[in-house]
Amino acid sequence: MARGQMIKLGYIDLLVKLLGSSSLVPHSIRLIYQLSVDEPNRYLLTKCDQLLYQLNKLISTPANWSDELLALCINLCLDEGSTRSFVENPEQLYLLGTKAKNGLILRLLRTASQYLSLPLAKIICEDFQTFQFETMDVSFVTELLNLAGNVAASSEDKHLNSLLASSVNHLLSEQVDPMLTLASVCCCGIMASQPIGAEILTEENTVEQLIDVIQKYQEEDEIVLQSIYALYQIIRNGDSDKKAIYTGAYEFLLDLATDANSAIRRVCSEALDHLAEGHPELNDQVMTAEFEWHNASWIEMVKHNILVPRKSPEESGEGEGILIYDVDDASFISSDA
Repeated sequence: MARGQMIKLGYIDLLVKLLGSSSLVPHSIRLIYQLSVDEPNRYLLTKCDQLLYQLNKLISTPANWSDELLALCINLCLDEGSTRSFVENPEQLYLLGTKAKNGLILRLLRTASQYLSLPLAKIICEDFQTFQFETMDVSFVTELLNLAGNVAASSEDKHLNSLLASSVNHLLSEQVDPMLTLASVCCCGIMASQPIGAEILTEENTVEQLIDVIQKYQEEDEIVLQSIYALYQIIRNGDSDKKAIYTGAYEFLLDLATDANSAIRRVCSEALDHLAEGHPELNDQVMTAEFEWHNASWIEMVKHNILVPRKSPEESGEGEGILIYDVDDASFISSDA
């Protein structure tokens, strides 16, 4: 039976009633979670007050936690109203989640931080002074760093930003799992979205650490992309009087501005534009490098005969027009588009 039909026929009310029976709770949660996968259904579920009430009771006790229950609650965090149903006491949820090393609880809190101002800065600071991240589960540390980055950016707590910067710098300098490196880089990008985070990361020499990461993981596009994004945020929101500090990133950004990955090229271009403000000579170098790359790409296409011959209007069934190769999108587009 389609999910939409289940809702129309009143199955949701039945499933909510089954939540009152301890033996049937797992089955009911599993079915409601499947319903929550579709966005229209998620919206309808958030309007069911009895469901939110029952889920709030279940999530307050760690013994009830299951992947389906926590994933369902995360899915239903669509707005401030529904989010408050699951995050009435964020400090307690955080303590329970970190004690159980449950990454999904931290993801729930991170999702909630999009709508709520979570008073977690102090307690996260205490944990960051004692946690040994290298010995912990990578997925849990990833969620913890993401949550801490959101809280640091929203609260603009200087102490938390400083501790977080020191922690990610340590992780970036160590031989850790690449996923942990990626999480640390993403955390830098979140922190640097606010001026206080960008300035502290600059003071902690994170720019140099990010450059090292780009060099080390140059074959890993996602790590390179997120590292460049973090650099872009630091340059964009940092103290303009300290731009000399960022010039160490210039050569790498200029080189990557012609990377085969279009997303990397775009972020590099944005970062270089900010670096070039007030420095016309840098802007000229960027434009020259991009022109040379586009020119070389065109010559390579001609050498390998990969241009597509234009069909006549009668053959194509279309009006006049030619096919133009779009270098950024690596595709052919019609001049009539």
